[in-house]
Amino acid sequence: MLARVKAPTRLFVVKTCHGLNNAVALKQANVPYILLDVEWIESMKSGSSDWLHLMVIGHEIGHHLLGHTSRQATQPGEQKSLELEADRFAGYVLGTYGLAGAQVAHVLRGFPDDSDPNSTHPAKAQRIIAVRAGVDLSKGAEENKLLESLTKDVGLNLTSVPYLVSMARGKFDRFLVTRDKRELQQAVNFYQQAIRFSADPMLAHELGAMFFADGSGDRYAQALEYVYSLTKNKAYLLELASYYSSSRNATAEGIMQKHKDKLMQPELVGSLNDRSALSFANYHLARLEVNRDEEAKWLPPLRQALEGIVSKPASLPATEAHALLIAETQNTLGLLALREGDFNEAKQQLVAAANYFGRPILPNDFYELLYSNKTLNQLSSLTNLALVSIRLADWTEGLAYVNKLDKVYHTYQASLTKKSQLAFDYSQVAYFKGRVHQGLKNYPQAILHYSEAIVLAPEPYLYYYRGTCQLSRGNETEACADFKKACSIDGHTACDRVKMLCR
Repeated sequence: MLARVKAPTRLFVVKTCHGLNNAVALKQANVPYILLDVEWIESMKSGSSDWLHLMVIGHEIGHHLLGHTSRQATQPGEQKSLELEADRFAGYVLGTYGLAGAQVAHVLRGFPDDSDPNSTHPAKAQRIIAVRAGVDLSKGAEENKLLESLTKDVGLNLTSVPYLVSMARGKFDRFLVTRDKRELQQAVNFYQQAIRFSADPMLAHELGAMFFADGSGDRYAQALEYVYSLTKNKAYLLELASYYSSSRNATAEGIMQKHKDKLMQPELVGSLNDRSALSFANYHLARLEVNRDEEAKWLPPLRQALEGIVSKPASLPATEAHALLIAETQNTLGLLALREGDFNEAKQQLVAAANYFGRPILPNDFYELLYSNKTLNQLSSLTNLALVSIRLADWTEGLAYVNKLDKVYHTYQASLTKKSQLAFDYSQVAYFKGRVHQGLKNYPQAILHYSEAIVLAPEPYLYYYRGTCQLSRGNETEACADFKKACSIDGHTACDRVKMLCR
């Protein structure tokens, strides 16, 4: 608790006193004591959570740390003031353990209301305000806000951290065997409680993995930010950046916006380990999609780092993890070559990556189960290969890649244990189908696929391409409707078509 509030380490003698009906902080021979009647606290609890226990202990520690036990209050009003100070301290403690300000009144619902004007203790309403003020003050620290966001949906269990972690890992192991989401959710619950009492970043990182496995990309991103706040290790930001580049998750994007300045030096890539360097490259390639003017500055160092990864000899014996890293790097190199306009190199790199990702997945592949690594990478490499084929106007090969991409996607979606994890934009598959069928002059089929893509993502370029297919079929009215729609969205080049063809 003292570490949570950044207070110096102190030793307190805590004694349980049955029948005391109170909690007391006092000094004897300069030794700080805290006397607790546990049954009294239990009798006032609201629900099964242990927040009230923590509040009472925090209140009494506050009396010691604030110097109240070293002086004697002479007036009831003075003592009430000291009690409210201790309440504010207790509130700060609760906030650092993840309590939200809105929960304070509920936590203190069973607390006695001392309305006697001569009492040494304030009325309950005043105490709620004081505790709430302490909670709110604690939220000024970023890591406290993050902790609250990660633990807001569970109560507080004052069980030992080793027990909580053991239960969490045990439940997760059961999930790996049974694929029963109830086991996973129980693991998450235990982890959420454990990280309140431990500043071990690995616990929070493991909790993030649990969130991801449970289909919550938002909370996975929040967990990574919390781990970064504890460690200041950029590897966690880079993991978050890599997740954002593959998922375009809005929460991850917002977090990266807050911290992007820490990753904006191209030369940083040379100081990173291989996995972090790959994450760094993926993040910046995604970012450069809307910042093309920076490509000359960024692409050369990214290419150098990526080529360094694939040219490095593998350690012996070769591991599956290294093979996965190489394939992911080849996929990113293919994307980079695509951006540079070197379609032949792009195809070479992407074919190598797709061949690896297309291998059968082991039934108990931990990383596949948790992060869908190979499946998502296979979808990515096939997407990029389809795009290369379209750029090369190789429509027959493009159709083969698109059909394979479609098959992998739907096979994956049929797996109920993984369904919620998939961060993949299927509208791109429908768009690619439209492009290759249009290239093959199969216009009715192309129109069908463009329409499918529009339902999923009504982007102007989809209306534009559907309009060109309609025009090729002689359907000028339908073509003009699509061109006008594309033009109305963002002043697309379809506006030129409208001027030329449409009344």
